[in-house]
Amino acid sequence: MQFHKSLMLVYISLLIKPGVDPNLPIGDLYIISVGIDKTSAYEYDFKYCAKDAIDFNNKIRSDLKLEQEKLEHYKKTNNKTKLLEYRRNAKKIIKNVHSLILINEDATKENIKNTFLDIIKRAKPQDDFIFSYSGVSVQSIEGKTFLLPYINSNDPPLRTVIGIDDSITKGFIPLAEIAHLMEQIASENQYVISEAGYGKAFGLNLVYNLFESNPQIIEGTDRNRVIITTKGPGFEGGSCNDREIKNGRLYDFILSSPNLHLISSNFRAFELNLLNAQRYCEMDNPDYVKIYNESDYRDIFLRITQKAASRGSKAKNNNTKTETLDEGTQDVYAFVIATNEYDGMADWNNLKNPINDAKKIADILETKFNVKTKSVFNKNKTEVLKSFIEFNSKIDGNDKLIFFIAGHGYYSESFSDGYLVFKDSNDLGEDYTLDSYLSMAKINRLLDGVKAKQVFSIFDVCYGASFELNNADLVAENYSNTKFDKSIEEFIQETDENYARIVLASGKYEVPDYWNNSLDHSPFADKLITALENEDDFLSPGKIYSYVRGNATTPILKEFGRHHPRGDFLLKVLN
Repeated sequence: MQFHKSLMLVYISLLIKPGVDPNLPIGDLYIISVGIDKTSAYEYDFKYCAKDAIDFNNKIRSDLKLEQEKLEHYKKTNNKTKLLEYRRNAKKIIKNVHSLILINEDATKENIKNTFLDIIKRAKPQDDFIFSYSGVSVQSIEGKTFLLPYINSNDPPLRTVIGIDDSITKGFIPLAEIAHLMEQIASENQYVISEAGYGKAFGLNLVYNLFESNPQIIEGTDRNRVIITTKGPGFEGGSCNDREIKNGRLYDFILSSPNLHLISSNFRAFELNLLNAQRYCEMDNPDYVKIYNESDYRDIFLRITQKAASRGSKAKNNNTKTETLDEGTQDVYAFVIATNEYDGMADWNNLKNPINDAKKIADILETKFNVKTKSVFNKNKTEVLKSFIEFNSKIDGNDKLIFFIAGHGYYSESFSDGYLVFKDSNDLGEDYTLDSYLSMAKINRLLDGVKAKQVFSIFDVCYGASFELNNADLVAENYSNTKFDKSIEEFIQETDENYARIVLASGKYEVPDYWNNSLDHSPFADKLITALENEDDFLSPGKIYSYVRGNATTPILKEFGRHHPRGDFLLKVLN
């Protein structure tokens, strides 16, 4: 990825030293900070947008550095009162900061998208992510929101930001695309700061595209996104009491707030500081700032859906994460999905073999490995998700889960993500935001978040490799040269002490339903079935990979989510 000299890529390492509470979560912070003063797509120029992007980055860096210096001082002086106060107030420790700043001519649509793709490859669930955008956004006639990147063209510039014809938005960045890119970033906590155009339209459109609204998915995740914007149009400059404002007004409030790093380590404290900074300025509009918090929306949404489902009885969330393991028992579960028939026939033809493949695989898992299976065939998206959530409620922290899916898959160039296609998925031309599909980013989080200590996911769909974009290929351990001094059972028990999250996909691109030499099964499933049938002692993803790796579709084997370097998914042959 090539950038010009005005782009700044900054890495800061704040090493965690003894004295900090080891029980606090530790993660990195990724920042994309965009500021655009001038673009040929808009008639009017701005004065402080690029400055907003730079100042925001510098402020959060300096506040984090100051926090580290204060901690070091407290430890050196053995100030137990201050250390205790810090441990009581801090929710998280930021270890490293990775900042990407795009200003003016470097803030092109391509560069902005590429910075997202770079972070998608690197961020982990425990990391935080901030997208800061200072510039202009516009609303189309159809109600869609677009960010204006840096554009250098001779086309007539826009003179208004409302009621734009969709036909002239080709070079703009749809807010829906930003939401889909953020969906693929693994970070559980994500923040958007924007002072661009009409904040209310921006905020509500991003809420619609970014905040999760599917009750089945909501119950299976603790992810939280926060949007910080304006209630009305954004402004820059002006004055705060007797002080001249040399930023956008929202950014001035943010930059005037003490301890900006609290946005990541203690958001409620940051929110209080931000609102206090707004009150201090005593402007004509005392309610300039608007904050949308996904956790608040999720709580309200779950109360409504649970009340509707139970008519007033208190519902139970069966997917509450727990680290308590039942060491006395261990079960192995398999959730098997297959779809042969599709309603969206214009884009998705019916298939011949997914259900054949799934039935055979489920049968072997049940009879040979004593796996408790649940098969879901030719069901719509909601039915599949509901069935999975109900099935997942039976699984404990000491159990293992196999997830298998066969059918159609799709990759969206616009949203840079893969999608699972279900029976009721609409034709692509009718579903701009792909709401009737399930993104690989979402299913990745769902599977990483289940209580089972070991999870093995198998995708026999087109573009199945898009399930995991972050990690390099997993070294395939097939144990062919392993000499066991202990019993197989003891070896498996020791390996099971570590978390495992492993995915096997039939290929990176399109994969066939059948070939001449495997008419009843897909080529990948045919080899997978052979692996299940042939192994006599125990099964592992690496062993299976040794059977399927020669497939013409180039299968991939990767780790994902909470995988431990020594983790594996081992399954003993029992019958």
